[in-house]
Amino acid sequence: MLPSPEGSNRLRLHNRLRVLELLVERGRASRAEIAERISISKVTVTLIVNELIEEGVLLEAGKTEGIVGRPAGLVELHPATGGVAGLDIQPQTVGVLQGNLRGEILYEEVLPVDNTLTDVVVQQLEVLLDSDYPLKQVVIALPAPIGNDGLPKAPNSLPQLEVQQLMAWSVQHDTPIALENDVKLAAIAEHRSGTARQTDNFALLAERPSGIGLGLFLGGQLYRGERGFSGEIALLRWPQGNMLTPLEELPLPQREMALAQLISGLAVALDLSLLVVQQNSTGALTLDLTTALLELVPPNVRVVQSALGEHAPRLGAFLEATRLAQTQLLQSVAVSAPLALPNRR
Repeated sequence: MLPSPEGSNRLRLHNRLRVLELLVERGRASRAEIAERISISKVTVTLIVNELIEEGVLLEAGKTEGIVGRPAGLVELHPATGGVAGLDIQPQTVGVLQGNLRGEILYEEVLPVDNTLTDVVVQQLEVLLDSDYPLKQVVIALPAPIGNDGLPKAPNSLPQLEVQQLMAWSVQHDTPIALENDVKLAAIAEHRSGTARQTDNFALLAERPSGIGLGLFLGGQLYRGERGFSGEIALLRWPQGNMLTPLEELPLPQREMALAQLISGLAVALDLSLLVVQQNSTGALTLDLTTALLELVPPNVRVVQSALGEHAPRLGAFLEATRLAQTQLLQSVAVSAPLALPNRR
């Protein structure tokens, strides 16, 4: 029995999605390599690739080199599929990391805040909007818990940032902006390309100019908590004499010991395999904290310094922006919606 037109269309859309998923993951590949890796015929792959090239989703990217035989044509995502940006906002700086949907970093800079913070952020968004890659997604790292509505909650270390103005800019320019806690994004970066790579259960303790926070991965997934408040150490009160003092206001030696006791207890209770410590180069925490953690945790828990440092939050924002934009692209291709090529300015 011949397949129904509806069934054939579902199969075609499914194969389109598989081809694009592979190219999103690998960056570029030949038609023969695509066919081999997803186990569909070369003829089908060629038809799909040519179709996606016609729609402006893919483009030819040269030939293979260094192999025996006839060089094969490579294909990759078209620049028209867009670019993404991750911003890391602190009281005195705005870190920017821009790239394309292939995950390639094209621009990175840390800008001083020498004007109104919101104005600096909007000006940078305007610069990003005018790049060669149409801006498809922005993720902003903030030193605040982000609630289930996607907006910052207390304790917010940047109350001067006018979030509603950023959301209005997003609507005006049809460019999605997502907000996330800076230390949670730093934990994403550590998990993807840092010290915690291939580690499913770990905690990141990060000291930043805006305060101290905790990022937690459980079962290979970022843990946000029921309301998005996981890791908000600033909410903790610690006994000091007859009083309960906010943890971040404790004298340094007491603060480090309190953090060591808290984090080591968390590592035991959650059966973590790794603790990553990211210390601000001009901050208050010292290597005594790492030493204390090593003394308190069981031998099967590693304690290491972050390999990414202050780069981690903006890298995590960039990685999350890339993931969101790639997901949107895959969804558009899955429903066979051709990508509209932008008008070049």
